[in-house]
Amino acid sequence: MTDSFRAFDDSALLDFGKLGIIASAESREHLLDTADQFRAAAYDVIGRTVDLDSERELQVVLFDELGLPPTPGRATDTATLYALRDKKSHLFLTHLLAYRSIRAAATR
Repeated sequence: MTDSFRAFDDSALLDFGKLGIIASAESREHLLDTADQFRAAAYDVIGRTVDLDSERELQVVLFDELGLPPTPGRATDTATLYALRDKKSHLFLTHLLAYRSIRAAATR
């Protein structure tokens, strides 16, 4: 695991993405590598792979398998999941949100 993985602050990266700051090609590659580490960490928490961009698959994992309280309409958009994390933290949710934030920043 890299130091950037251990010291990740997703709130800072979320702000980075919201500002529309464009990363260099080298930075983008580093961000994507870091996102891949968070994706793998999320898989490790639940013991299998899942499409982290699939609303249906995330609904099953978050609400059915992990027993997190359902969001209105079982929504899995990023803003809703940040609100859920603030109410009921789970390591899978933390890794999922880090993955999404980093991918968003890398693809701007």
